Amino acid sequence: ENLYLTPSSIRIYSNNTIRYAARKTLKVACMMNFQQFPVDAQVCNLTLHSFAYTTDHYQLKFDSFNNYIDDQIYPVQFKYEVTYDDDFDMMEYDEVQPGLLFQFHFTRRLTSHVMQEYLPSFLLMMTAYGSLYLPPISINARGSTALITLLNIFTLNSGIRKIIPKVAYTTYLDIWLEGCFAIIFLVNFEYIWVLCFMTIGKVKSAQKLESRSKIVVPSLILLFTLLISSLLLLLAMPSTCVNYMYWIFAK
Repeated sequence: ENLYLTPSSIRIYSNNTIRYAARKTLKVACMMNFQQFPVDAQVCNLTLHSFAYTTDHYQLKFDSFNNYIDDQIYPVQFKYEVTYDDDFDMMEYDEVQPGLLFQFHFTRRLTSHVMQEYLPSFLLMMTAYGSLYLPPISINARGSTALITLLNIFTLNSGIRKIIPKVAYTTYLDIWLEGCFAIIFLVNFEYIWVLCFMTIGKVKSAQKLESRSKIVVPSLILLFTLLISSLLLLLAMPSTCVNYMYWIFAK
């Protein structure tokens, strides 16, 4: 027969102090907002407080010397920090009840997302842009390159959807992928127009469209990449660095 004992202890000291210790395992859920994914920062609160007694009966305080986090705990997706607040008392029916507040601060690690999501999609945009320098008459080479990049961005998007949080709203990663898709689609659409001009004998119009596309497309890629990169870096920086930069520019 199995014998199960609750891991707890109680000690009574000569100075009228009672020490009760118990080991508890909690499974809790935290509502997160992934709108800024993958540079999102999450704060999860865990509150412990009494329902039967007030602060007149006892107080709850953290033992700052015995509070520690195991160094072997290493979340793959996040960097984390835990803060403690033992002044978090609850007001219930005109009575103040003792409470404790744990705050878990999670900051997502950006490196893996850059290597797995942003860099491949950026290279696909550059491949689509490189197809503009292939001769329009090389339909097999240029058409295949433009079409393959379009199919690959769809495949990349489908693979990313399997590993990111499933939410019903738009995230920053969605904006980046949709922008990449729009630029690659623009390159494919440009080639269709070039072939149409060449088919009806408007070679000069086709050449003019080609020369302008070689300026417009890289400009769009550069502007879009700088805009998204600046936004991600600004959100990924600690708030102290952001405040310091704001102070420098304001000065």
